[in-house]
Amino acid sequence: MRLGAFVLVVGALVIVAGCAKPGAELIDDSGAVSSWVYHPAPVADLATSAEESAAMEEAGAVRVTAPAGWDFRVVWGASSCQTAPTIRVSGTSTAVTAIEVEYGPKPPGDCPDSLELHAVDLRMDPPSAAAGAVVSGHRGG
Repeated sequence: MRLGAFVLVVGALVIVAGCAKPGAELIDDSGAVSSWVYHPAPVADLATSAEESAAMEEAGAVRVTAPAGWDFRVVWGASSCQTAPTIRVSGTSTAVTAIEVEYGPKPPGDCPDSLELHAVDLRMDPPSAAAGAVVSGHRGG
Protein backbone atom coordinates (compact mmCIF):
# COMPACT_ATOMS: atom_id res chain seq x y z
CA MET A 1 0.00 0.00 0.00
CA ARG A 2 2.83 2.42 0.77
CA LEU A 3 4.39 1.88 -2.67
CA GLY A 4 1.08 2.74 -4.35
CA ALA A 5 0.79 5.98 -2.35
CA PHE A 6 4.39 6.85 -3.23
CA VAL A 7 3.71 6.34 -6.95
CA LEU A 8 0.57 8.46 -6.70
CA VAL A 9 2.45 11.31 -4.99
CA VAL A 10 5.34 11.15 -7.47
CA GLY A 11 2.85 11.14 -10.36
CA ALA A 12 1.13 14.23 -8.95
CA LEU A 13 4.47 16.02 -8.62
CA VAL A 14 5.31 15.25 -12.24
CA ILE A 15 1.96 16.65 -13.39
CA VAL A 16 2.39 19.84 -11.32
CA ALA A 17 5.94 20.32 -12.60
CA GLY A 18 4.75 19.83 -16.19
CA CYS A 19 2.20 22.64 -15.77
CA ALA A 20 4.65 25.18 -14.35
CA LYS A 21 5.10 28.40 -16.32
CA PRO A 22 8.48 28.91 -17.95
CA GLY A 23 10.72 31.38 -16.17
CA ALA A 24 13.57 33.72 -16.82
CA GLU A 25 17.12 32.57 -17.39
CA LEU A 26 20.16 34.53 -16.26
CA ILE A 27 23.46 33.95 -18.05
CA ASP A 28 26.13 35.67 -15.98
CA ASP A 29 29.30 35.66 -18.08
CA SER A 30 30.82 38.26 -15.74
CA GLY A 31 30.46 36.46 -12.41
CA ALA A 32 29.31 39.74 -10.81
CA VAL A 33 25.65 38.83 -10.12
CA SER A 34 25.16 37.56 -6.58
CA SER A 35 21.34 37.33 -6.76
CA TRP A 36 18.47 38.31 -9.04
CA VAL A 37 14.69 38.22 -9.36
CA TYR A 38 12.48 38.46 -12.45
CA HIS A 39 9.17 40.35 -12.31
CA PRO A 40 6.85 39.30 -15.15
CA ALA A 41 4.30 41.80 -16.43
CA PRO A 42 2.50 43.60 -15.12
CA VAL A 43 4.97 45.02 -12.59
CA ALA A 44 2.70 46.84 -10.16
CA ASP A 45 5.29 49.11 -8.52
CA LEU A 46 6.93 50.20 -11.76
CA ALA A 47 6.63 53.63 -13.31
CA THR A 48 8.97 54.99 -15.95
CA SER A 49 9.60 58.60 -16.79
CA ALA A 50 9.17 59.98 -20.30
CA GLU A 51 12.96 59.91 -20.73
CA GLU A 52 13.19 56.29 -19.55
CA SER A 53 10.34 55.28 -21.86
CA ALA A 54 12.07 56.93 -24.82
CA ALA A 55 15.37 55.22 -23.94
CA MET A 56 13.58 51.87 -23.64
CA GLU A 57 11.99 52.39 -27.06
CA GLU A 58 15.41 53.18 -28.53
CA ALA A 59 17.50 50.40 -26.90
CA GLY A 60 14.81 47.77 -26.22
CA ALA A 61 15.44 47.90 -22.45
CA VAL A 62 16.45 50.54 -19.92
CA ARG A 63 18.06 50.83 -16.51
CA VAL A 64 15.81 52.49 -13.92
CA THR A 65 16.26 53.18 -10.21
CA ALA A 66 16.52 49.86 -8.39
CA PRO A 67 14.29 49.18 -5.40
CA ALA A 68 15.82 49.16 -1.92
CA GLY A 69 18.19 46.25 -1.43
CA TRP A 70 19.02 45.88 -5.12
CA ASP A 71 21.84 47.40 -7.16
CA PHE A 72 20.39 47.37 -10.68
CA ARG A 73 16.94 47.19 -12.31
CA VAL A 74 16.37 46.60 -16.01
CA VAL A 75 12.92 47.20 -17.54
CA TRP A 76 11.56 46.23 -20.97
CA GLY A 77 8.22 46.11 -22.76
CA ALA A 78 6.92 42.78 -24.04
CA SER A 79 3.67 40.86 -24.16
CA SER A 80 2.38 39.71 -20.78
CA CYS A 81 2.69 36.14 -22.14
CA GLN A 82 6.42 36.45 -22.78
CA THR A 83 7.55 35.15 -19.39
CA ALA A 84 10.74 33.33 -20.39
CA PRO A 85 13.29 36.06 -21.05
CA THR A 86 17.03 35.46 -21.14
CA ILE A 87 19.13 38.06 -19.36
CA ARG A 88 22.85 38.01 -20.28
CA VAL A 89 25.40 39.87 -18.16
CA SER A 90 28.76 40.38 -19.90
CA GLY A 91 32.12 41.70 -18.73
CA THR A 92 34.18 40.91 -15.65
CA SER A 93 33.31 40.55 -11.98
CA THR A 94 34.45 44.13 -11.34
CA ALA A 95 33.36 45.76 -14.62
CA VAL A 96 30.13 44.61 -16.25
CA THR A 97 30.06 45.97 -19.80
CA ALA A 98 26.60 44.93 -21.00
CA ILE A 99 23.25 43.61 -19.80
CA GLU A 100 21.14 42.31 -22.66
CA VAL A 101 17.57 41.04 -22.47
CA GLU A 102 16.04 38.72 -25.04
CA TYR A 103 12.32 38.96 -24.36
CA GLY A 104 11.60 35.28 -24.92
CA PRO A 105 9.14 33.51 -27.17
CA LYS A 106 5.55 34.61 -27.54
CA PRO A 107 3.49 31.47 -27.01
CA PRO A 108 0.85 30.57 -29.59
CA GLY A 109 -2.77 31.10 -28.79
CA ASP A 110 -4.66 33.79 -26.96
CA CYS A 111 -1.97 36.30 -26.00
CA PRO A 112 -2.51 40.07 -26.04
CA ASP A 113 -0.52 42.13 -28.53
CA SER A 114 -0.13 45.04 -26.13
CA LEU A 115 3.24 45.60 -24.50
CA GLU A 116 3.53 45.56 -20.73
CA LEU A 117 6.51 46.27 -18.52
CA HIS A 118 8.68 43.44 -17.23
CA ALA A 119 11.69 43.91 -14.94
CA VAL A 120 14.68 42.12 -13.47
CA ASP A 121 16.44 43.21 -10.29
CA LEU A 122 20.12 42.38 -9.86
CA ARG A 123 22.40 42.40 -6.84
CA MET A 124 26.05 42.78 -7.82
CA ASP A 125 29.25 41.92 -5.98
CA PRO A 126 30.71 44.50 -5.79
CA PRO A 127 27.63 46.77 -6.02
CA SER A 128 29.48 49.16 -8.37
CA ALA A 129 30.35 46.41 -10.90
CA ALA A 130 27.63 47.41 -13.37
CA ALA A 131 28.00 51.19 -13.08
CA GLY A 132 29.04 51.56 -16.75
CA ALA A 133 27.00 48.72 -18.25
CA VAL A 134 25.15 49.28 -21.53
CA VAL A 135 21.59 47.96 -21.36
CA SER A 136 19.74 46.63 -24.41
CA GLY A 137 16.90 44.33 -25.34
CA HIS A 138 15.43 42.58 -28.36
CA ARG A 139 12.58 40.34 -29.34
CA GLY A 140 14.71 37.35 -30.32
CA GLY A 141 13.55 34.54 -32.51
